[in-house]
Amino acid sequence: MGVCGIVLLSADRLRRWLGPSMISAIEKLMGLVLMAIATEMILAGLKRYFFGG
Repeated sequence: MGVCGIVLLSADRLRRWLGPSMISAIEKLMGLVLMAIATEMILAGLKRYFFGG
């Protein structure tokens, strides 16, 4: 929790330090990771629903 708080409090400085192109790349990478996690959860739920295990 402490690390998250520090990152959130220093987000403006991090954004200026990294620059717009790096921020855009990080956003796209995090979106891809989120999509992969969501797909895995959906497939696990479908498997459990249809095959019971």
